[in-house]
Order: sequence, then C-alpha cells, then structure tokens
Amino acid sequence: MELSKKLLLRNQGIKFTCLIGFSFLLMLVYRNILWDLQPGSSFLVSHPFATKKATNYFVDLIRSGFPTKFGSILWRTFYPEVNKLISLIEVGKVMWPLSMNSTTSANFTRLLLRKNIGGYTVGDILEATIEAKDGLGQRKTYGGDYFFARLMKTNDAGEILTSGIACDVVDQGDGTYTVSVPLLWPGRSTLAYLLI
Repeated sequence: MELSKKLLLRNQGIKFTCLIGFSFLLMLVYRNILWDLQPGSSFLVSHPFATKKATNYFVDLIRSGFPTKFGSILWRTFYPEVNKLISLIEVGKVMWPLSMNSTTSANFTRLLLRKNIGGYTVGDILEATIEAKDGLGQRKTYGGDYFFARLMKTNDAGEILTSGIACDVVDQGDGTYTVSVPLLWPGRSTLAYLLI
C-alpha cells in the first residue's frame, strides 16, 4: 500500500512538472505571437542570472520552432506550394495588388476530361485537368489557387445519389491543375470541382 502511494505521488509530481513546462511553453508562444519578438530581444533579459548570449540563443531557438510570419523558412519547408508562390512574388512575376479581373474566375475556368478510348471500369483512375482562367478569360500562367474536386455517383436523370469521393488535385504551377480519382463503383458519375 505504501508503495502505491509513493507511485501515485510520483505520478502527480511528474504531471505537475509537465503542466508547468507546458504552461511556460504556451506563455512563450503567446508572447512570441502577440509581441513578435525580434532576434536578440527577450523578457528574460531582466533576470539577474540570464546572460545576453544565452537569452539570444534561447529566443532564436524558440522563434525557429514557432515562426509567426507566413512565408518563413519553416513554412516553405513543409508547404512547397507556398515556397513556389512566394518565390514568384519575390522575383516579380506576381505583382500586388492585383485587379479583380486578374484573379482566377470560376466563370471562365474549365475542366477537361482525359478521354480513355477503351472506356472506364471499376478500379481505373479517372484523370482530368482544370484550366484556370482570369476574369478576362485569359489562361493563368501561375498556380496557387485552391480547387476542391469530388466524384459523385448519379442516376440516369443526373441526380446525385451519394456524397461521393474526394479527388486528388495537384497544382502544376502553370495555371493548370491535375485531378485524379479512383473509380470505385459502376454506373454513372459526375465530376464536380469548386474554386475555393
């Protein structure tokens, strides 16, 4: 019985220590987001035992793990499409601000199915291309739009019977997007896409 009490107290101590550590980490993230710490600045500098060098290292370490600015190196590592778009902005291929006619228009954008001569069977991959166009009907020369595509089962009258399956949409970076989806059921289907 005595051993179980000691283990219980030890577990509670570990939980308390983890809670304090997590709270401190949240406080740092909160402070970093609200006040956008500059490298070399910190609220720890006022502590009598904190050296400026150690504090700078600590702040840089925290900032590298919790970037506050969209487009930082960390964002670019995990999202190649963000890196591609920000690079286009940096070299001047995409200029800001854009007129509304320069942005992608759902009215002019079109979906092109890749024809399969032999027809389709269950298990095949249906492929299509979304060709993005701007408000003037001109084809876009860069990517960055977000399209959502879904394949839905329909009856002969064209009524949607099920919620369907989400498709893979890949940005080619040139204003076209490749859509692919496996055909999971026999019969008629409708491929719908949405510009988000």
